[in-house]
Amino acid sequence: MLGSNLEVGDTIDAVCLGLLCDKLGLDTISAGAVLSFACEAVERGVLDADVRFGDAKSLSSLLLDIAHRYGAGDLLAEGVRAVAEKLGGDAPNFAIHVKGLELPAWGPRGAPGMGLAYMTADRGGCHQRAFPILYEVGGETWKGQTYERLALEGKAQLLAEVQNKLAGLDTMTTCDFARYGITEEQYLDLFAAATGRRMELDELYQLGERIWNLTRLFNLKAGMVARDEDLPGRFKSEPLADGPAAGHFFTEADIESLRADYYAVRGWDLDGSPKPEKLAALGVEYPGG
Repeated sequence: MLGSNLEVGDTIDAVCLGLLCDKLGLDTISAGAVLSFACEAVERGVLDADVRFGDAKSLSSLLLDIAHRYGAGDLLAEGVRAVAEKLGGDAPNFAIHVKGLELPAWGPRGAPGMGLAYMTADRGGCHQRAFPILYEVGGETWKGQTYERLALEGKAQLLAEVQNKLAGLDTMTTCDFARYGITEEQYLDLFAAATGRRMELDELYQLGERIWNLTRLFNLKAGMVARDEDLPGRFKSEPLADGPAAGHFFTEADIESLRADYYAVRGWDLDGSPKPEKLAALGVEYPGG
């Protein structure tokens, strides 16, 4: 997000931008997305800021302004959604976020399951809640099954199961990258060694499912609605220009289909609320649920 996303081609410059984010306490993903939004807004003439794509010096300067809330940085510190709403016009269309959280570098137009992962992530467009792009593009199999890259069918089931698995593993405070070398069964062995209690794989997955439903109840109570689970306008209006998925983009029908399939797989109603029977099966007590 601080390299090619900003047209910064020098590796040292990109690393230095990341280091500056670390020193300032800024998230590198959101920072990269905010900077690219600012560069485009300047090019379109809707934002007054001294920043340009590919110019590491001006990008570094704007990062400092964001951290210290100085000049244009004061507005940009609020994130792309807030800035776009204030700028108005076409700005919301190139504000790349879901539920207010800026998206990482994994573009979903060539991987619809990844798009659904962004749409449904509890904290907004996050790639750590699930990473179905591994199975759509990366060639990995899930429970022995392969997935066609651009197909919509089956992606909701895949996503829900992977979300459940990762939510369960997250309770053990695991590292994302360690999972490439440590299997789920080995984590359960470690858990048993530490606690004296043997947890089965199905129990781990159900634990994750319970977490997802409890989190969903929290978000609904906080005001989230189904229409919040959408993708940025750019992904629905601008096809990919090249590459193996050239010409692909999301239609509104694609979004609705993916969302409806996901809610059905989850045992939620059309508004994305967990059904009473689902909560009961998970042992979740919820007044009015």
